[in-house]
Amino acid sequence: MNTGVQVKLKPTDWQVGADTGIVYKEVCQDWTPYLPMYEAQERPTRTQACVSFSCTKAIQTQLKQQGININFSDRFLAKMSGTTEKGNGLQAVLDAFKKYGWLLEEDYPYPYGMTFEEYYKEIPQELKDKALKNKEDADWEVKYEWANINLCNPNLEEIKKQLKQAPLQVATSYSSGLCNFEHAMLLFHINDKINIFDSYRGGVVKFPLNYALPALMKIVVVPKTPDITTIPPLTKDLRYGDRNNEVKYLQQKLIKLGYLSKGLDTGWYYNLTVLAVKKFQKDYRVANPVILAWNGGKLVSNLTRVKLNNL
Repeated sequence: MNTGVQVKLKPTDWQVGADTGIVYKEVCQDWTPYLPMYEAQERPTRTQACVSFSCTKAIQTQLKQQGININFSDRFLAKMSGTTEKGNGLQAVLDAFKKYGWLLEEDYPYPYGMTFEEYYKEIPQELKDKALKNKEDADWEVKYEWANINLCNPNLEEIKKQLKQAPLQVATSYSSGLCNFEHAMLLFHINDKINIFDSYRGGVVKFPLNYALPALMKIVVVPKTPDITTIPPLTKDLRYGDRNNEVKYLQQKLIKLGYLSKGLDTGWYYNLTVLAVKKFQKDYRVANPVILAWNGGKLVSNLTRVKLNNL
């Protein structure tokens, strides 16, 4: 059985404890008061858009906690992210939200009785333009990191900790409790039960504490990162594991050049920075191929520094 979710971890995916650009902080003890209005995914067409529904609900819940009441068009996100009869991946849907922006439900609704073909018809360009403007005008943006991937029964105390920052998008079985990727929902609280908000089954569903949670993505709403303009020059060699302001300047330059995502100027030279440096060095030919193959982006020395400072 597959009700619309795919899970594939990429080497560049961000995970809790790595250089994700997300600073952990406790925001809420229980997201129950901030859950959005229930909107059925099946009306009666099975849209296979559970990833889009759970993604928008994760963001709406956090915005509501911040005093912003908003209802995104799940249909717009499902189409823009390339959802098919086989569903979609958690990363692909959130990447589409970040790239293409968002519409309100009233802008692009999902009326009862719509066919699958009508649901996924081409979106008018003026609505796509409006979605981008909504994104540009917002003073917030979203980031993500995996709170769990491929561990069927993760440590619930650690999951409770992550829940204090944001509700978690979960991919698991629809109802069997088996360790399968079948359906995407929103995990919003853990007490004596695992409390889930589902786009099927009327909204809130409660599962036992041993219910399998093989994939958990934490989508976090954060203040928008301002555009980087003036970046101090790099003055010394930098290596994997370094943590200082010069690493931050390196990351800001890589962000400005498009090699690293906004918000990842953490000052910590870790895995995502390594990948960005490696690609930059290869593109600009500032590292000997033998050395590049050996260190794989783990060293920024003179040639790389000079080129970065001059761009």
